[in-house]
Amino acid sequence: PARPGAPGYHGPMSSPDPTHTADGDDALRVRIQRLPDDHPLAALTLTDLLPRPDDLFVWLGERASFAGWGSALVLTVEGRHAIRDAARAWDEVRAGAVVEAEDVPADSPRFPVALGSFGFAAATPGMLVVPEVLVHDTPTGRVVVTAGRGADPRTPLEALEEAAPQRALTPVESARGLWTETGRMTQTQWMESVRRLIMRLKNGAASKVVM
Repeated sequence: PARPGAPGYHGPMSSPDPTHTADGDDALRVRIQRLPDDHPLAALTLTDLLPRPDDLFVWLGERASFAGWGSALVLTVEGRHAIRDAARAWDEVRAGAVVEAEDVPADSPRFPVALGSFGFAAATPGMLVVPEVLVHDTPTGRVVVTAGRGADPRTPLEALEEAAPQRALTPVESARGLWTETGRMTQTQWMESVRRLIMRLKNGAASKVVM
């Protein structure tokens, strides 16, 4: 989900470097704040909040929906065990992160959020990215998350409001020519297939799956 050369922490993580753990001044710092229901930006859709058409992160799902921009931290990995190495590196970052949460809903995460992208081939680089600004919709409210490394990030609501004028200058257009339709499986069959594949991954019968 991020372009090569994005600002942050780069480099193969097949053997995490202890000098790059999130300790002291190098720690990932996260601020989480609830967006009041009566705030002017609360009524906009997540995609309408995006300030520019590049360096974006969007996930719209049933259990979680969020949109973000900027790269506060980037972990890059490669090799046969890229996902495992990314998990280990992320555990180091998460363990040392400094999180400040203010009036957030009970169902809102109180920890750093990273988005991942991994190729199927071992030679394809993968990465985890922590957005500089992330807007997260939960069933009980909307929260704004800001992140930075080594220094306190901006106040979440201020960061969201500062991005608003940029949308008029560089609007984000919706994708065109896309559609979805029912596949060969029912929803129940698909979920059962996913469950079986997860079990195979957990017991070592498979190391990677494409669906």
